[in-house]
Amino acid sequence: MTRNEAGIIMTKKPNEVLNDEKILDAGDETVSHLIKYVNESKFVLLNGPLGDYEKGFGKPTADLIRAIANSDVKSIVGGGDTTAVISELGIENKFTFVSTGGGAMLDFLLNETLPGITALNK
Repeated sequence: MTRNEAGIIMTKKPNEVLNDEKILDAGDETVSHLIKYVNESKFVLLNGPLGDYEKGFGKPTADLIRAIANSDVKSIVGGGDTTAVISELGIENKFTFVSTGGGAMLDFLLNETLPGITALNK
């Protein structure tokens, strides 16, 4: 979904987005592709919403989160906005692991520790 200078919201393919338009969220076709991949996967890592959630663009993220929750896939999800959507949907128990700290979660997965944990271990 894009918004032009006049504030009009429309769905376009990425190659159709003009210089004065801003991409704000994923469109239905993208979400359908992502859901297909979720259903074919054994593990999903989702960190953050698909679009500008804080400006009201949350439906595609909610649709993807519902698909993950309704699948048999192992799932790790993180980020404040992501957990807000999960909480609004009331499906916190449908994921393998949920973290409110998106950046910290990624840092932990990459480095197998966090600065606070390292400091406590010293």
